[in-house]
Amino acid sequence: MNSIAQPFGDPIDLPVWLDIPISIVWFMGMMNAINWVDVMDGLAGGVALGGAMVLFARAYLFTEYSVALFPLALAGVCLGFLGRNRPPATIFMGSSGSLLLGFGLAGSGILGGAKLGTAILVLGVPILDAAWVILRRLTRGARPTIGGDREHLPMKLHDLGLSTGQTVLLLYFVSAVLGVLGLSLHTPPEAPSFEKLYALVAMVLVLLVVLAAVTVAVTRRRRATH
Repeated sequence: MNSIAQPFGDPIDLPVWLDIPISIVWFMGMMNAINWVDVMDGLAGGVALGGAMVLFARAYLFTEYSVALFPLALAGVCLGFLGRNRPPATIFMGSSGSLLLGFGLAGSGILGGAKLGTAILVLGVPILDAAWVILRRLTRGARPTIGGDREHLPMKLHDLGLSTGQTVLLLYFVSAVLGVLGLSLHTPPEAPSFEKLYALVAMVLVLLVVLAAVTVAVTRRRRATH
């Protein structure tokens, strides 16, 4: 990742001493975001499939056909796996599978003309969910990487009464809407993209409000049942 696209003009060139750490953070963050969303049958695979297809479409729109092959292959892997991983699943990907999907999506997000903004937009649910969970754990004095607390959005939706299938389909739908939004705002890599910046800010604000509202509703429900 030797440069980062930005909405105010030409991409920002990164020095090597900054390039490598940012790339590591990007890959580690995406890998953990997909790994942490793998809490229900078919969820991580379906979200990764949607993200890969959007990144493929974006690279294809800019005639970067060699770049487009990588997310297309990743989408094919997800599609083949989902045949037996949809609820109720007969096979499971485990951490090795979800980390691999996160690594593939992170790589697709920085190859060629595929901007980070597109990847962040289409994968906004797992990324912000991971950030929210880390914040919640830190505020309680817990280690951010230790799970088992049902803090993730899919688990909270399940606790509010949605079935596994309903939760998965709802998150599929949200990811699909964000993906369509990302494609509708596509611009050439060297062109300003204020619309995508506004969309990213709006997505972050809306999802944060939703996460906060769901957290409050689940907390009240849990207190009422104890």
